[in-house]
Amino acid sequence: MSSKLYYPDKQPDLPPEVKIIPDDSYFLLRLHDSQATLSKTFRWRKAGTILVKSLVQIKPSIQRNILEQPIIGLHRIGDIKYNKAKSLVNRINLTDWLPAYSNDTLKVELEYILIKNEPLKKLLDKMAEIKLSTELTAVKWEVGLGLKITEILGRVFSYLLEEGQAERIFYLQEDLNIGELRPGFRVAAEATSSNTIPTQLIITDREDLELRNEYDHPLEETTYAVLEVLAQKRLSEGYWQETAWGQLLLEGQNEALRFERSSEAKKKKALKEFIEVCYYAGKLAITDTRFIPKHFKEVRAMLVQEIETQFFGQESFASPSTEPLPETWQRAFGYETEVELQGAVEYYYRALADSKAWLKYYGIK
Repeated sequence: MSSKLYYPDKQPDLPPEVKIIPDDSYFLLRLHDSQATLSKTFRWRKAGTILVKSLVQIKPSIQRNILEQPIIGLHRIGDIKYNKAKSLVNRINLTDWLPAYSNDTLKVELEYILIKNEPLKKLLDKMAEIKLSTELTAVKWEVGLGLKITEILGRVFSYLLEEGQAERIFYLQEDLNIGELRPGFRVAAEATSSNTIPTQLIITDREDLELRNEYDHPLEETTYAVLEVLAQKRLSEGYWQETAWGQLLLEGQNEALRFERSSEAKKKKALKEFIEVCYYAGKLAITDTRFIPKHFKEVRAMLVQEIETQFFGQESFASPSTEPLPETWQRAFGYETEVELQGAVEYYYRALADSKAWLKYYGIK
């Protein structure tokens, strides 16, 4: 039986501007805090090793060339003692920054598995020794060998569960509508023995998080997971600069700026060639599922505006025209007028500034 996620009755207030804008922002899912507890009545006399296994997957509502490969994480924790709360993993990113498409679904699975099998415990100990379990937490889109190894271990755990050599002590499976996500904490909890699951939970502080019940007591006999949804308007420039389309744009811009001190005719020719580069970079960017379309449109507009500023000065943007842009510009950038293009660039800079402030709030550098 799966636990259910719900919002605590009280949690730290977010700055009012921090929110997820469907189809125009990004989100990240983090396991902020987790705990396991075994009661004295647990059927195994000897405690085993705890493993935390996570799976996160986006289910797109429409065909969007988005990869549906699950993001899987494994974390070996160590031995757990009876009737004593065991802190598990904290502040582990279960995903990278993902586009918040309004009608998509986010599948989340989280398991705490108690391993009794001695040979496998030794394997997990060796994984911890060489930090393999950390490396297997795949928060990138291209997960490669790590995912393959994780899939194999996942099948091993399934077999051990069937054979009684492992036991699942906590399980969460939930499908979340991304369009309805909001930043903040969600909690899933299971009480041990005859204790009841708290109906009211309190998170006292974001940095020094402590989950408490309605009587302001810590949850010493409860197994739980605290998930946090983080928001960001635009990813930092380092993200797109490392992509194939970003490299193409930067190389094209550098080539164009070589003519900064050239004649007017050569500058216009260089600008025209960069606009062609923008068109082909846009074609390439369409296949990059990490970015919302508005984002890479804004990046292209920002780069061409930087070239124009270097070539013709800031005054060229003093009175943007409402007249239609040339067809080649519309094809390359997706904006019909100078006003639209400049507005997109201005929004992009504001969104970057907001995102930087939000990351500071989250404690992310």
